[in-house]
Amino acid sequence: MKLIIIILSLSLPAFCFGQFEEEYVEERQYNIEKPGPKFVLKTNPLAILSGEIPIVTSEYRILLEYVPDYKQSYTGGVSLFTMSPILRSVINSDSSLKNIGLNSTDFSLLGYRIQGGYRLYPLGLINKSATEGTFPPKGLYLFGLISYSDARFFQNGNSSTQIQFSHASATLNIGYQFIIDADFSLDLYFGSGYKNNQILEVSRSGRNVISQDLIGDTFIYNSNIKINFGINFGIVF
Repeated sequence: MKLIIIILSLSLPAFCFGQFEEEYVEERQYNIEKPGPKFVLKTNPLAILSGEIPIVTSEYRILLEYVPDYKQSYTGGVSLFTMSPILRSVINSDSSLKNIGLNSTDFSLLGYRIQGGYRLYPLGLINKSATEGTFPPKGLYLFGLISYSDARFFQNGNSSTQIQFSHASATLNIGYQFIIDADFSLDLYFGSGYKNNQILEVSRSGRNVISQDLIGDTFIYNSNIKINFGINFGIVF
């Protein structure tokens, strides 16, 4: 009887360790084949100075990157536009507006932006840590992005006549995402593509495209070439 107890006491730890090792291998294999989804919530406070519609808008941006596995992700975002500090300064320094008693507080600008994209992380295929599903993709990525922005500028109390800024684009980009301490991200990308930007005068009588001769920056509103540069800061969860 004592011999049986001794044998059991010696074999039980080995049995438990074997079970633990087997479960660990199965769990690791599951992570490799089916890593759990991750999310990265991003924004860029610098866009408050000048947003996607440059000079005239402040952009308050929220982006979410959804990571179904280690080599790809999907990105979506929404933004709110208000009048930028640059445009406020221009209005406040306009002598013709001062002469009739108007300044930036007599005008408003409101708008929105929606964007979506798909990312491919080619180096994730050879990143051992990534295949274990321990963090969202990091490193080099290729990024297709579509974006639409709409903002309306009008005088307070007279919104029947507005200036509409409409920006639409589709671009291909290359970028790099840094993961810092597994909880934070720094996301940088650049690229180019097609854009269709317009400024329209909107009133009860209709919508009229404002002449290109009245627009100072002909590249932004007279060219269909879109040059992209993006930077966002994120929290991983």
